[in-house]
Amino acid sequence: MNSELRGTLRKTLASLHSITSYLLRYKIQGSRVDFLSAKFITVSRDPSGERPSPNVPLKATSSKEEEIIGKGLAACQTRRLKEERSLLRTQPNEEERYILHEFFLKTIDRKNHSFRHRVLPPNHVWLDDAKLKNAVICFPIDRNVYNKIFGGYLMRLAFELAWSNAAMYARGRVSIVAVDDIMFRKSVEIGSLLLLSSQVVFYLRKLQMSLQVCYTVGDRMELSVHAEVLNVGTDTRVTADTFYFMFKADHDVPLVVPKTYAVTDCVLKD
Repeated sequence: MNSELRGTLRKTLASLHSITSYLLRYKIQGSRVDFLSAKFITVSRDPSGERPSPNVPLKATSSKEEEIIGKGLAACQTRRLKEERSLLRTQPNEEERYILHEFFLKTIDRKNHSFRHRVLPPNHVWLDDAKLKNAVICFPIDRNVYNKIFGGYLMRLAFELAWSNAAMYARGRVSIVAVDDIMFRKSVEIGSLLLLSSQVVFYLRKLQMSLQVCYTVGDRMELSVHAEVLNVGTDTRVTADTFYFMFKADHDVPLVVPKTYAVTDCVLKD
């Protein structure tokens, strides 16, 4: 089976690029299988790596190219809108609050008439019991051309931690289904102490005007990995990267449920 990797630069905005890549496979009979697709939004940097660098704008010469550029612009706008609507900046709306309250009521012992007595429903796992953490010292061997820690190395660390957590949660081997949002928020310096925290997540995903509850469904699991740099001198932490992965087990897995509103708010994702 032959493979082909394609990449298309769809849009440039100031220093941003919108890029889509496809991995295609061709069978012996000649038929094509769309095996993998990935979307990237990257930023141009000047040679020092300290400042963004302006892009050369794209010019469409056909209706097909105009369509490609339009999709790239939509991807950039979607990314910006998700940042603006993040629950770290805005409070949950009425529909989100209703869904969270319904999950909260599932864990209430109604016989005691109190919110302090919590009951774990059958085939459920508390959100706090679905975590796995790791600490990594960043060595120069993993640096990039800007003398920062290479992003691919950070992605591997995050994936391995998420896979391990998913395997422990499912009590068996798991396979990757999708690599969801990955956000590189801050460069990681050589010598940094990187703290990685993996979580089987419960979150609300906004898809245009609809709201979808995502957590563990059947044999599927959504996991997040939060990477932060710890300053051991001041005991301060700065978020460097966030990762989301979806895994599949060979059997149905328990549902994850938040124990408190505070815990739920920590893992909500737009």
